[in-house]
Amino acid sequence: MAAGITYFDTEPVERELYAVDSGYRSQGGFNLDTDGLSGQSHVPVLCPLFIDFKTRKAYVVNNLKVVEKADTGATSIKV
Repeated sequence: MAAGITYFDTEPVERELYAVDSGYRSQGGFNLDTDGLSGQSHVPVLCPLFIDFKTRKAYVVNNLKVVEKADTGATSIKV
């Protein structure tokens, strides 16, 4: 550091958790649908949600892994 120069590094740096410009804000509340969630579980911060605007419900997005090849006419697959 050069003589006579002081730096103010006391201000904390705010970390961006997600791309704010791609986020979506809506007025009013949404009810979280707890079907499929255990009583011991919690929804983590910034968890992706599916929002139904007609019923005003929010559903937690669960990622699935497909373990079986799906044919063209398949009506169900193993996940």
